[in-house]
Amino acid sequence: MKPKISALMPVYNGEAYLSEAVQSILNQSFQDFEFIIINDASTDNSLRIINKFTDSRIKLITNNNNIGITKSLNRGIKYSTGEYIGRADADDVSLEKRFEYQVEFMDRNPEVGICGTQTKFIGQRNSIPYCPLTHEEIRACFLFHNFISHSTVMMRRNMIIENDLYYNTEFDHAQDYELWTRASKYCEIRNLPIVLNHYRIHDDQIRLKRKDEQLSFSKRIRLSQLINLGLNPSRDEIALHEGLSSLRFDVSKDFINKA
Repeated sequence: MKPKISALMPVYNGEAYLSEAVQSILNQSFQDFEFIIINDASTDNSLRIINKFTDSRIKLITNNNNIGITKSLNRGIKYSTGEYIGRADADDVSLEKRFEYQVEFMDRNPEVGICGTQTKFIGQRNSIPYCPLTHEEIRACFLFHNFISHSTVMMRRNMIIENDLYYNTEFDHAQDYELWTRASKYCEIRNLPIVLNHYRIHDDQIRLKRKDEQLSFSKRIRLSQLINLGLNPSRDEIALHEGLSSLRFDVSKDFINKA
């Protein structure tokens, strides 16, 4: 019998927080899932930590070479069998009721193909950023920023397969942001209004270590959305839009008029 959820966790040298992250998935109140962990040729103790868990729901995929998170996620999706795909990261913590609440919501709302939740920053920051709830608000916010936290997401597997909505392998970073903007044409995207995930901020985080690359890929995604709206922005307009998106600008009368 196929599981309701395929939980997907890519791991590359994640030994510092991996045990807690894995345990948070195994501790879910909703128990009908397979747990696919993709070890992306880690060189630290990640594999040893994973092998310490004896839960039969864990299905380990080990890449012979380091292929990166984008290709690893696609490999996990193709291996999955569940109705839903639930994402998890090796340094974050899923709260106990996360799967339960997301499955209940998506079962009741078949038009929703991607469901995120609110998340709380832990580690070097301690705050709860606002994530918009409705499909319309989320799509509007996508023009400026990614407002879906990757490690909170649950997706309909059939929607991904039938519409070829795999992660774009041209994107080494911001691959989730790029996928959400494409998928929003095929389904509704929602965020639940409650915190169901703890997102860890730390020095070894990819989004911090590769900040410039992350920003470059995000710029491509924002520009693509503007073009898809039928706009043809000039260089100055693109720069203005990026300033607004990153909240990096000097307030002046001239700036306000242009904005």
